Amino acid sequence: EKNSHLLHAAIWTGRESSPGLYYLRSTNSGRSWASPKILGETALNGDIAAHGENVAATWNLMGTQGLSVYAATYNDSGLTWSQPKLLAEETRVTIHPKIVATKNGFLVLWTETPPGKTSQLAWHIIE
Repeated sequence: EKNSHLLHAAIWTGRESSPGLYYLRSTNSGRSWASPKILGETALNGDIAAHGENVAATWNLMGTQGLSVYAATYNDSGLTWSQPKLLAEETRVTIHPKIVATKNGFLVLWTETPPGKTSQLAWHIIE
């Protein structure tokens, strides 16, 4: 396959000196990695998925009222990102978004606890 050596990673630093969630890309099965691209300085709980040339990432973004869920896609093996899209506002008390690649797009799943309700599974489809 054309991109059999291509790897993608979403990495959270956990460091105060360089906080945030970063995207990394390797074209040689992880022997070396391109310079990290930041997904967000207050982003955490990232996940990434790929199907062929299509790649997408999701993450929580820390706000003043809690964590929101964002996702971004790119269709050229991770060279150019789309503008991050808000999937769930921080008032929905979201946590740990996960993303799954399918042949038709991506499925983003997360747990949320809207005000006055119990925890529930939420999702968004990216085509």
